[in-house]
Amino acid sequence: MSMGEPTASTIHFEVPDPSAPGGPWPLGIVVTGTGFAPRGLPLLACVGSVAAEAILLFPDGSGFSGYLARMPNEGDALAIGFAQLAATDLVYHSGDIA
Repeated sequence: MSMGEPTASTIHFEVPDPSAPGGPWPLGIVVTGTGFAPRGLPLLACVGSVAAEAILLFPDGSGFSGYLARMPNEGDALAIGFAQLAATDLVYHSGDIA
């Protein structure tokens, strides 16, 4: 049985803890949706041209968290996928950082 690509419904940007592993990171992301169950390929995610790193899938497959090594451009879209990246309607707005 083939699994479809994941679908993202929300994205949350946050200032991460400076002591986060691999950091300091300028921006953390939390994405929720469906189809994020672990599989043989790693999840790929980026906001514009900025790849998400240190991605951790939620155990229930409802999303993931990760970090961005630099700030994306205003209005850059989230793209996600296991086999290939697919753009979503979710975008970065600097005013949305919590």
